[in-house]
Amino acid sequence: MALLSLGLAFAIPFAAVPVAIATLTMGIIYMRRASPSVAAGGVIVVLSVISLLIVAFIALFLLQATTQNGDPMQRPTVIEPG
Repeated sequence: MALLSLGLAFAIPFAAVPVAIATLTMGIIYMRRASPSVAAGGVIVVLSVISLLIVAFIALFLLQATTQNGDPMQRPTVIEPG
């Protein structure tokens, strides 16, 4: 289970970041044009930045939950005396 959540912690941002960066680029291109699409470009930029922040928080939360619980296979073995 720890490996699954660790995998998700790395897979989610890597899957979403290129999409958000492409959207951000598209929004900046729209903003640079002198037309009514400047407002649409601004909205696209704001939404893509918000989505990047949400993805970063999800990744940090999953990574923190994974490292806090630890993997039971990596816990030290306690050998009882006797």
